[in-house]
Amino acid sequence: MSAKNSNMEYEEYVNQYFGITVEDFEKDLKDDAAFEVLVGKVTSDIITRDKLTLTDEEYNAGLNELALQYGVTVDDVTNAFPEDELYETILNGLAVDTLLDNLMK
Repeated sequence: MSAKNSNMEYEEYVNQYFGITVEDFEKDLKDDAAFEVLVGKVTSDIITRDKLTLTDEEYNAGLNELALQYGVTVDDVTNAFPEDELYETILNGLAVDTLLDNLMK
């Protein structure tokens, strides 16, 4: 639901639905975006550095995980997103797993 659909002003909507000021809300959005950019950069660097690719088995396992996560079938997932986006999403997950494995050593 949006502020417009709720017939509210933006500030009132943010305060009522999130319980914070617009300034804090926008700061949180900016912080979240910066974190996502950083994670994207780190995973990209790991993929490049380690020359990560997915086997067919890893790709299919990733599709199954996505389907389970969203409560849909694998066909629903593959029909909803282009294959290159799915591959990248699953590969990024592998990069995060690689990073976590290295941190635990």
